[in-house]
Amino acid sequence: MREARSASGSDPDMSVLGALQRIHWAIDGAFRAYQDAGEERRRLAVEVGELSWQLTEVLCAAGWSAGDAREVNVHELARAEIR
Repeated sequence: MREARSASGSDPDMSVLGALQRIHWAIDGAFRAYQDAGEERRRLAVEVGELSWQLTEVLCAAGWSAGDAREVNVHELARAEIR
């Protein structure tokens, strides 16, 4: 067995192992956060798609053509006055 010890009396291999374990769990946590963010983006994309479809349906019911309803700038539409 190795007899090498640091000045504090701890085994250098154990220090390296501890550092590797901390790094492993930091990477694991970051990867899980990345996966969670990707799932949130997918959920939001579905929600935006559904809201877009609803807006198109409402505008078509109000007399807009389907093409115009799909191409509308929602920011300009939100600023428009209701007549």
